[in-house]
Parts: sequence; C-alpha cells; structure tokens
Amino acid sequence: MPTSDEKNWAIVAHLGTLLVSFVSGGLLQFGVPLVILLVKGDDSRFVAHHARQSLNFQLTLFLAVIPYYAFTVLLVLGLVTIPFALVMACVGPALFFLAEVGFCVLAAMRANAGEPAGYPALPFLSDPS
Repeated sequence: MPTSDEKNWAIVAHLGTLLVSFVSGGLLQFGVPLVILLVKGDDSRFVAHHARQSLNFQLTLFLAVIPYYAFTVLLVLGLVTIPFALVMACVGPALFFLAEVGFCVLAAMRANAGEPAGYPALPFLSDPS
C-alpha cells in the first residue's frame, strides 16, 4: 500500500499538469510528470508508475495539439478561411482541454485510492517488469 507521501506525489503528477497547461497554453504540461519521475521515480514504484502514465498522456496530447496550433496560425494569417476550419480551430482545442481535465482528475482519484493509473495514450514510457 503506498504511503500518503507517495499518493501526494502521484496526485501532483496528474493535477500539476493542469496548472502548467493553463499557464503555458498547453505546451509545457509534460514537464511536471517528467520532473517528478526524475526526482522521485527511483524512490517509489507507485510514484514512478503514475508519473510515467501522466507523461505518456501529456506527450500524446502535445502531439495531438500541434496541428491545431499550426492551423490557428494559418487562420490568424488569413491563409485559411473555410468556415468549417474556423469552427474546428475553436472546438478542437476545447475538446482536448476537456479530455485533459477529465482524464487527469480520474487518474488523480485513482492515485489517491492507491490504485494504478490508466490513460488512453501512446506508450512512450512503459513500467519496468
């Protein structure tokens, strides 16, 4: 059973990304779980697992959001004026943000319960066997 300190670090690995995502516009949110993995990962398998899961999800979101940022730049420059494109430029990032909030909160709740996390994400980092 993980200690309360381990649970707290795991929760920060998930919820800290929301704060950094809001402040950085969704560009640096993977920094929180990366730092936690590097600092606390050797001390606790539980914290390392949650940090890896959060990092995988944040990197997946980062890769998914890059086209929207590029598309928004094209819209601002006036190079794309299709009405559907204007709607997608507004709706897409909002959907990504809602998914990020929802999955991060669910993972933090699992961390608080001492359970392993799970995200729908590309497996950039896997837990050691």
